[in-house]
Amino acid sequence: NSSSAIVRWLSQVAALWRVAMAQKNLALAGAVALLATMARADAPVGTCTSPSDCTQDSVLLQAHQAFVSTRDASAIGARSSVPDFVGVCGCQVCQNEGFSLTSDGCSLGGVTSPEEACTCLQASSQQGQELLDDCGCKACAGEGWSASSGACAQGSWTEAHEACECRKQRAPRSVPAQVLEPAPAPAPPAPAPQPAPQPAPSPPPAPAPLTPAPSSPMPVSNQGNLSPFRNCFLAAPLLTGFGCSLLKVFEGVEFSLNRFGQETTAKRKCLEHTRAAGGNSFVITLGRCEAWTCSSRGALRGSAAPRTQEVIVNPHAWVFSELCMYQEGTGGRGGEDRRAPVFVKLWEWNYVDIARECKEYLGPSGFDAVQVSPVTEHVRGSQWWTKYQPISFGLNSRSGTAQEFQGMVATCRAAGVQVIVDIILNHIATPCPAAGENAMPCSGWNGSTYGNRRISGARGWDAASPELFHHKPGDLHTGLCSVGAPSYLCGSPVTTDCSCCKCDLYGLPDWNTDLQEVQDVHYRHVEELYDMGVTMLRIDAALYEDVGQASRTLNRFPWDYVYMEWWGEFPTGLHEKYIGNYRDVAFAGKMTHALAVESNLTKLPKLLDLTQGVFGVHDDDALYPMAFHDKRTNTAMRSEASYKNGLEFHQQQKFFLAWPRTTRVMLWGGFGFSSTQQGPPGCELGQELCTPEPIFKEDSTTACMPTPTRSPLPAEEAQKHQWVCEHRWTGVAGLVGFRKACRGLPVTKVETRGQGRLAFKAGDECFVALVRGTNDWWPQGYGNLGEWSLAGLAVNLPAGRYCDVAALPARFVEGAATCPREVVVGEDGVIRSGSVLEGDLLAIHAGARLAGNRRLRAGAR
Repeated sequence: NSSSAIVRWLSQVAALWRVAMAQKNLALAGAVALLATMARADAPVGTCTSPSDCTQDSVLLQAHQAFVSTRDASAIGARSSVPDFVGVCGCQVCQNEGFSLTSDGCSLGGVTSPEEACTCLQASSQQGQELLDDCGCKACAGEGWSASSGACAQGSWTEAHEACECRKQRAPRSVPAQVLEPAPAPAPPAPAPQPAPQPAPSPPPAPAPLTPAPSSPMPVSNQGNLSPFRNCFLAAPLLTGFGCSLLKVFEGVEFSLNRFGQETTAKRKCLEHTRAAGGNSFVITLGRCEAWTCSSRGALRGSAAPRTQEVIVNPHAWVFSELCMYQEGTGGRGGEDRRAPVFVKLWEWNYVDIARECKEYLGPSGFDAVQVSPVTEHVRGSQWWTKYQPISFGLNSRSGTAQEFQGMVATCRAAGVQVIVDIILNHIATPCPAAGENAMPCSGWNGSTYGNRRISGARGWDAASPELFHHKPGDLHTGLCSVGAPSYLCGSPVTTDCSCCKCDLYGLPDWNTDLQEVQDVHYRHVEELYDMGVTMLRIDAALYEDVGQASRTLNRFPWDYVYMEWWGEFPTGLHEKYIGNYRDVAFAGKMTHALAVESNLTKLPKLLDLTQGVFGVHDDDALYPMAFHDKRTNTAMRSEASYKNGLEFHQQQKFFLAWPRTTRVMLWGGFGFSSTQQGPPGCELGQELCTPEPIFKEDSTTACMPTPTRSPLPAEEAQKHQWVCEHRWTGVAGLVGFRKACRGLPVTKVETRGQGRLAFKAGDECFVALVRGTNDWWPQGYGNLGEWSLAGLAVNLPAGRYCDVAALPARFVEGAATCPREVVVGEDGVIRSGSVLEGDLLAIHAGARLAGNRRLRAGAR
């Protein structure tokens, strides 16, 4: 941390750089560029210009660009300069410039809309001349280049790199367009010797030829299923010699940060080029895309910076592949590091409050992602379900404006929290009573109009007429079929066979996704969300979506996570392969039964047999939600996981986090209600337009309900229309940290000291204990079990003072000396002091020992 040490370290980096230049060693130069990036200082390969600019991505991009520039000058790799074509608005399209009428100029990463291109063409073209943009699209008719169809299309925008490639192809043959020439591959250095019995490391691969990004990636077939490329959460770089081969390397500005300041567009482009190259995996860093092919999932994981090899891990690289599963329980180097994905759904929170919550609580507590309510413009009304009746693909909704949404995504990602959007591609809203067959008298939340099976749209490209929805032959204004309560079937004994895929769900007009025009609209919506930085999705009404059609839209983007609304149907083998994980709503129900409903205390240990909920849905393919909006009840019910059950619910969500045998879990942060129809606080039934109350007060405290101390909640408190914020209750943040440390460890010991008391040890370093509580509304017959003293219990943990992280209001901080509740373990591994309260749970682990430990002899007090 001293400045002198940094100077010495940088001088060594500079010396290595000079060696790389002298030897024309591309592999060494690349490694030194990465070292310089890690320095965050004025290194010989370039760095950011001010501390505020020194984000990981900006430093990496500048180091990489300087490396490429120096490599060019030193003849390490010969390449021609990028052609300097000027687009219709005078922007240098091959430098990734686009034009904006609002700023009246060209900007890096900008995208020229058809309207902007039309204005430029009208100002510069001669009378009678056809107004065509750089790709020959009729801009004044709203056309732009569509990467999805490989042709001009209404509502598409011609991106700068697409305009560049179109201009190259139109260049006169006597002056050929300049392209990147393959760089000569240097001879790989000899492998470094390794002591036995470790295997000798394979030599670094000769760099693959640097290839310019093709103008328009291969169009996606309109038939069959498209496999997803998922974030593997593996360490980079990938190494050859373990079953993976490097196919091609692409470099260029299209792999830089986009106009939203996000790297997601670069990932999307890298996926397109990898598919065109025939690869099944890719590694993306800013400025560089590597297309790989691996023989198997095991080969991919074994190639990911294995610990048997001496390799510098690049913390700024992402690995995506068809061979990975979503949010696997292990990742990192060689796929050997345990992971514990924890998500939370902040139901009906506004975007400004979500952004603040990410920065102040979710990020510091270790949450991986936050799910938001549907983001598109919707019908008017105060009820929660209005958000599930979209009337345009505009992003202004009850939760906030498009700008606030974009800012929220950026803030959350900067805090290490990804955003899950609850996306609706199945249907649009039912019409208001005044709608006729041809009129659009209904007005949406932001003023967009709609009618019977038609929407005006908010963007131009999202307008839709009845032809775009499934309908009866000869009758555009009537759905082909309908599906809803009580059977939710459509002539077949199951719904998983897509027998309902063309039917109106609850009378909501069903998009005809067989049509290319519909696919283009959906692609455009998903593309905007992804480019803004949305990397995770919940697929609403997934049962009623055709798997092949959905895959051909969704899987043109490399996702961090996708899961489906699912109700307990037996898995098909297709949905999990081509769409995403199943929502397993039965797991929490089984847990709730064991901790609240079952009155026979001798059956409590069976809680530790819980490994899955929905029959046939395995942990590898499941997301387990603690609660969800469709299962809410007006009053407390002991069988339903609800805040209305007070302390009982809190014990359940504590166990939910502490149980190590599940992989992906989602907590709930919602609001109180007296009717399940109610929307968020501030929106009362009968209101057409409303403003949800903010969660954060002017004094920076929250409007959240305090942590309950009894079961159930008092009736007045349970029915109050207020923010509840279950995910903020005392102990949750501490248990998120516990889960990160203990998930995936085997249960190695179980203790049952009297009925209603249960404890288990996970691995060698984690311990959990609980006592069943009582519920004033439903006496169980066993009375009050009281506090459980753990003194004398052998846990075989290292000696010391442990913090009960289930009692913490925030995540445990290493070095802390005090804790609301402590457990003392002697040198013989036996607990000396510590207890569990009735209706509560205790959790300790080796990473949460308190500072100032004294030596504790066996038998000492």
